[in-house]
Amino acid sequence: IAIGMPVWATDVTELSSSATWQLLVHHADNHPQIQDPQFLLTKANFSEKAELAATLALFQQNPTAAWCRFPARGLYLARMGAIANELQQKVPSCEPLQRFLNDVRVDELSLVYAVPELVSNTSMMGHVFLRTQSTYDDGLSQAHTLAFFTKIDSINPLRLLYQNAVSGMAGYMVLRPYAIDLKQYQQVEQRTVWQYQLTSTPEQRRLLQLHIYELKDLKIDYYFQSFNCAT
Repeated sequence: IAIGMPVWATDVTELSSSATWQLLVHHADNHPQIQDPQFLLTKANFSEKAELAATLALFQQNPTAAWCRFPARGLYLARMGAIANELQQKVPSCEPLQRFLNDVRVDELSLVYAVPELVSNTSMMGHVFLRTQSTYDDGLSQAHTLAFFTKIDSINPLRLLYQNAVSGMAGYMVLRPYAIDLKQYQQVEQRTVWQYQLTSTPEQRRLLQLHIYELKDLKIDYYFQSFNCAT
């Protein structure tokens, strides 16, 4: 499908500084928080405006590849009129993305907080993540965990300080049945788990669902103080 040339219905500078675009490219404190070149089209000379222009160019040159790589960006830009809005009506074919959308639906969204467990160095700061709840075509209801975390493999305080401030730690995105995490926190680790249902629109949940897909295969550095599970 030909999505069409950028129509520039919205001022590019204004659009690139919007809160949603800043979140989609993870731009904070004047730098991108995710450095993986598979995520940043303008890694060598990044700015939110340059990344927007490169994203528009990619959708113009190869709509199918662009949609498979950046579906959340594509949906947002189509909604804002920066690319022709055929994308909202009929999207290019992308089998891996379609399987993901079928398997991981987001009908309800909650924020979950597992309280700190001071006897464990991997749990002493607590953990926050998202929980989805959906009913599938067969009538069964399924809850999933959407989480970002790291593994602490050292008790050396100097090494931990260096990783936290300079090098970062390996970050992991996880998608799995929520029952696994609930059992681990409540029964195995004896931690209290708080769950807060979030007020969200179908459009917001769709954008989140597509953005999780964008992040799933990336190298993302974890920093306890600046880019962590709560981010």
